[in-house]
Formats: sequence, C-alpha cells, structure tokens
Amino acid sequence: MLKNYLSLKLAIIFLVLSIACVLAYSTAGSYVDSEGVLQEKFGFIPLGWAFFFLSSGFAIFYLIKLLGKK
Repeated sequence: MLKNYLSLKLAIIFLVLSIACVLAYSTAGSYVDSEGVLQEKFGFIPLGWAFFFLSSGFAIFYLIKLLGKK
C-alpha cells in the first residue's frame, strides 16, 4: 500500500524543498560589500529549480501510473 504512494510522497517532499530554497534565497537577501562585490546566496536558485523539476517528474510519473491502472 505504501509503495503505491511513494512517487506522490517524493513529489510533495521535493516541492516543499523547492519552496524552502526559494524562501531561503529571498529572506537571505543580497547586498554589495565595501569592495563593490555583490554578496548573495546564489546556490539556492539552481537548487530550488532542481527540486522543482524532480517534483514535477515524480508527479507526472505518479499520474501516469494512476491512469495506467484504469
């Protein structure tokens, strides 16, 4: 029974991680230091997109499995 929902659970987990990365990036903010260099937490942007695409992939996989059973 739990294996049937594994891809859906993974999709939700990766979506929450994606939203957390976007929120972490926006709350961390960015600023220009005294030497004129932009300081920001850039790593959260591609990580958030990667989690979003993983979430989309697992959701599509779940929907294909769900439609295949009918």
